[in-house]
Amino acid sequence: MDKKMKILYGAQPAVAIKKGGLYIQLLKTKSHMEKLSFIIDLNDPWIDPDKEEYNLFHLFGANFSTNILGTLIKDKSIPLIVTPVFFSKHKAKTLRFVNRINGLLFKVFKVSTPHIYTKELLDRADRILPNTQREKNLIIKGFGIPENRVTLIHNGVEERFYNASPEVFVKKFGIKDFILYVGYIGNGRKNTLNLVRAVKGIDTPAIFIGPVVKTAYGEQCIEEIKENKNITIIEPLPHDSPLLESAYAACDTFVLPSLFETPGLSALEAGLAGAKIVITKYGGTTNYFRDKVIYVEPKSVSSIRNGIIKSLSQAKTDSLKNHILKSYLWKDIAKEIEKVYLSFK
Repeated sequence: MDKKMKILYGAQPAVAIKKGGLYIQLLKTKSHMEKLSFIIDLNDPWIDPDKEEYNLFHLFGANFSTNILGTLIKDKSIPLIVTPVFFSKHKAKTLRFVNRINGLLFKVFKVSTPHIYTKELLDRADRILPNTQREKNLIIKGFGIPENRVTLIHNGVEERFYNASPEVFVKKFGIKDFILYVGYIGNGRKNTLNLVRAVKGIDTPAIFIGPVVKTAYGEQCIEEIKENKNITIIEPLPHDSPLLESAYAACDTFVLPSLFETPGLSALEAGLAGAKIVITKYGGTTNYFRDKVIYVEPKSVSSIRNGIIKSLSQAKTDSLKNHILKSYLWKDIAKEIEKVYLSFK
């Protein structure tokens, strides 16, 4: 019998504190790869990993906060796989120019910019696993990475959301067919303030589920929420909570008007539970949701509001639900990752 591959997973130091989509992606990848008989350990900053113990190091996130971890473990001769979760509004040509300038600035003046840390990691990675086609194109054409080192691996969603029932949520909160947002309340990238302003004047109640960010932007969100009696905040729900999946099933429309999403795990979950989706047009959303959702311009309150109103006027169908079921279940995504891992055996 072949010896099982042993793989070390890593991410930015505060990933378990921040949680969010990357945290869920990492843990669900771990869980499903273990079901396929891989041995997965989580990186411990107080333990120096032995290159004789691990076949691979899989790093989630390619940025300043993960650069040194990926670099040091690669220096130990452990093959490096990176899931970058990278986004830029710039075209690949512009990104390529920026990377050249970054290289010159660092070489001559020792001035560093965020992209230089991403490029360093991508240059050193043995395999790169972008979540979207756009991200793949940016990595190849914007960072100059050979195409044979880049494999598109979509983000996944758990099948349990497909069978979600609204009953649990409706019984506890006495509300159904509402507007729903799940995520950080007061996070700049999540664009919460514009969402708060967009739902103002819409008769349908709105539920926000998530932690409040303690920043000036977060405080402004809360102040404007207090002025809008139509919005109710519910404390964060654990990702494995039946109440969370029930909330998705109970709502009419799920809204995620972030500045960008790659692709927005909560929207995938809500869509699989049967909700209609209004989502940012930036990031990798169009790669995942195709023509089955309503896309909005996140910096325009009227665009978000009009998107929500349009969605509320439409009947629910199973088109998006079945598309996600067919394309993005974790059990299927895991088999694609398995092929990548086994190529290093």
